[in-house]
Amino acid sequence: MLNRITLPLLTIITLASAVLRFYDINAIPPGLHYDIAANAILVEDIAFKGFRPVFISAYTGKEVLFFYSAAAIFKMIGSSIFALKFTAAIWGIITIPITFFAIRQVLKHHRHSHFIAITVATFVAFSFTHLVWSRFGLRAITQPAIQALAIGLLFRALRHNKSRDFLLSGLLLGLTFHTYLAARVLPLALLISCLPIAISYLNKSIRKQWRLPLRGDLVQFVLGLLIVIMPLILHFYQHPQEFLTRINQVGPIAGETDLITKGIIGALGMLFVSGEPYDRFNIPDKTLFDPITASLFLLGLLITIWKLSISRKNKSTSNPINTAAMLLLVVWLPVFLLPTALAVHEVFPSNVRAFGLFPFIFVFPAIGLLSLLSPLVSRYNTDQQKSSIYMFAIAIIFTLTCATTVKDYFHIWAKQETQYIVNDGDIMHAAKYINSKEGNYENTYVSAIHHQHPTMAYLANRYEDIMWLRGGETLVIPSIGPILYVFPQSALPPADWISSWESALVASPADTSGNLDLLAYHFNTSTDIPQLEFQSVYAKFGQVAEITGFRIPKLQTEGHLNVDLRIKILNSDKSDYRFVADLVDRWGYHWSQGFNDSFQSTQWQSGDTIIVRTQIPRRTGMPPGQYNLAVTIYSPSSNLALSSTSHDGKVSSTAQIGPIQVAPSTRTDELPIPQHDRSDTFGNLELFGYDLSQHVYKPGAILPLSLYWRSINPTSQNQNVILMLDEHIIDSSEPAKGTYPTSKWTPGEIVIDHRYIRIPRETTPGKYNLGIKSSLDNDAIDKVILMPIEIEKINREWKATIQENRTEHTIGNVFQLVGYNTRFDQQFSIQLNWKSLQLTNIDYTVFVHAFNSDNILIGQSDSQPVNNTYPTSLWVPNEHVVDTHYISLNPGEYDIKIGLYLPETGDRLTLNNGTDAIIIENLIVP
Repeated sequence: MLNRITLPLLTIITLASAVLRFYDINAIPPGLHYDIAANAILVEDIAFKGFRPVFISAYTGKEVLFFYSAAAIFKMIGSSIFALKFTAAIWGIITIPITFFAIRQVLKHHRHSHFIAITVATFVAFSFTHLVWSRFGLRAITQPAIQALAIGLLFRALRHNKSRDFLLSGLLLGLTFHTYLAARVLPLALLISCLPIAISYLNKSIRKQWRLPLRGDLVQFVLGLLIVIMPLILHFYQHPQEFLTRINQVGPIAGETDLITKGIIGALGMLFVSGEPYDRFNIPDKTLFDPITASLFLLGLLITIWKLSISRKNKSTSNPINTAAMLLLVVWLPVFLLPTALAVHEVFPSNVRAFGLFPFIFVFPAIGLLSLLSPLVSRYNTDQQKSSIYMFAIAIIFTLTCATTVKDYFHIWAKQETQYIVNDGDIMHAAKYINSKEGNYENTYVSAIHHQHPTMAYLANRYEDIMWLRGGETLVIPSIGPILYVFPQSALPPADWISSWESALVASPADTSGNLDLLAYHFNTSTDIPQLEFQSVYAKFGQVAEITGFRIPKLQTEGHLNVDLRIKILNSDKSDYRFVADLVDRWGYHWSQGFNDSFQSTQWQSGDTIIVRTQIPRRTGMPPGQYNLAVTIYSPSSNLALSSTSHDGKVSSTAQIGPIQVAPSTRTDELPIPQHDRSDTFGNLELFGYDLSQHVYKPGAILPLSLYWRSINPTSQNQNVILMLDEHIIDSSEPAKGTYPTSKWTPGEIVIDHRYIRIPRETTPGKYNLGIKSSLDNDAIDKVILMPIEIEKINREWKATIQENRTEHTIGNVFQLVGYNTRFDQQFSIQLNWKSLQLTNIDYTVFVHAFNSDNILIGQSDSQPVNNTYPTSLWVPNEHVVDTHYISLNPGEYDIKIGLYLPETGDRLTLNNGTDAIIIENLIVP
């Protein structure tokens, strides 16, 4: 009797699921998220602009089935967010009857397959997770429907040997790869589950007994699969990098075993321990199963595994297709948990990456429920009585799951205050506000978390005129007006930037929760914009931009140093420039780095003033004190940084800005990890590690040692640290060079002590032990050996080796150019013979610049001597050094300028006559 009412029951369940999927769909979920807006744009391209992708490369890659189906809806009712959500809802609804069909075919050997199938359809219809994804306009909703239909047709083909079904199942299996990324694991589940059939196929008698498929049927299946999947294979063959784009972003890398373990545990736990934490797709931590369904799931899983083990023991009497069906259900769980288990660099566990579990995961609760009903059903004799019990059970499941999901979705999840902002409701509101403005603004600036936000692209009428301030970390003051600034709540600028803008405020509406939704400001001209106070500095970067000021905001972010830079744009540039700032101590050590590219350089206009906020992390162990910023403009694509030119024309690799006072770091979340671990106590200090990667040094070279200290107890006594090579002291000073006395350290405080120790030039070559000890009288430890060090011999030249062109140019009273040779082979080269006049601790850069007759720089070579291998700090008086430089020059006449400078500042050494370069005039390059 249950069989006769299956269709009416399925119709009622499907209609009820449709009501849930369409009810108030325009308002829930709110807003228009980045992903959905991007999908709408792509669907428009397919529907109206002739875009015909096999795989969508944009946005880290997207499978296309959902987009083509949505394009058909767009063609019928026009482009709208409702049309996109309508498409997703339809996919969600048709999954219900497809689920019934698929479960019936897979479990057709089961005498209660109708009950199991209708129960599974009910679970899917009122699944919270499936409902969530049925109301978004996202492609993952297509995966359960297509893969379930493919599996259902495959098992119908296996059971009835219908060639048409083999072909259709192959076609649909291929189509599954066009649904969602996680569907790529489906072949693994099929291969494992079909092993009983493959093994039985080798036995002729068993093959005949169970009428296993013929080779021709399998050929049709493979043919159907290849017809649909081949375009995708060809696409990935032509664009192999796209196959792994998203996988590489979220998947584990070598050595992340702990993360993989956490991913697997999290994936298993999402069933009934702790689910997805992301509130956009879930009630945070809500599991796929409630406690009752979880209990039924475990019971059904155990029963299925038990029956599977029995069938394997009776291979000769068990239908291999039935065994394959049970094996498929069992392996389905771990296989389709893999995508979320391995996505350890994204939100995990993730419902969407585990969406392939649907609908077959609900077979186990249905089997568990059936097993509990069996003792009750056995008490009755008539089919009508038995069917009544089953119908009553289905009605209970229907009522409970529907009521629970309505409560969870519409009254809990949808009413989370975060739903509006995580679905980009503020960006949607900003787009509507911009559309409402009738004035023709010369400049419209919008802040958003993402550059060229798709939500704005889909909704804004004048999208192409918008300039983007990503993250609210940049403020642009254009040279002309009128100007409109729109700051949505998700990307508000620093409050101190706009604190004086009250008179220009034209809109500040609230969102659905009463929070400030956006700020909009209007200025007629740029001179109307209140200016911040900056400390004046100047550094010019080519013909691109110049820094004119900096400021340290009063309000600082925990664990960071915030610095505002004021930059004047000189010329438009289409490069991918970013502003990079390193925090550097007075000894030149680069402690930390921050960068800002939130106003992309492709938008720069000549005359614009840009204010950028750079957040530089304050590293744990960083001593307080005075620091400088080393600022440059850098292009990641070309790996080039623009040189800085000061007011007086000095060129350097970075602009030096400061001094900046840095407070003690209070960060404890990122404990520094030294190269070498130690655990040595020196008075009130613990040495818990050090950095020193090189073991071999030259006399006079710098030994870059970093010591990692932890304060044990408060003390009023300042502590000295002594470094030794065997018994020879090479350094004796307080940590942090005395700038942060140990008497000021608090218990538990960590300080990293960077030391640049010059090995005495008179050190005899040989092997030594690098040791460390403390100066405190009560320090019980005499000396601790850190590591062995080798001092190698320097082969020095004491006579001039170049005789072609003798000179006597003295530079800075430190060096003398006593001669040079020129060569004109494939490339112009010049050999410089330097003589050291006195010791220096500075590593100078040698420059050789070639100028044409118009005094334009044509070619150059800038490097430390001997191809960066023999710095000037190693030279000793009366030593001669041959230093060769190569420059690519076309035939012609050139003036060659030679000299030395400090790379950090660009300051050049001067000759006795006051000039800063030796000039070789009228050099002819043949």
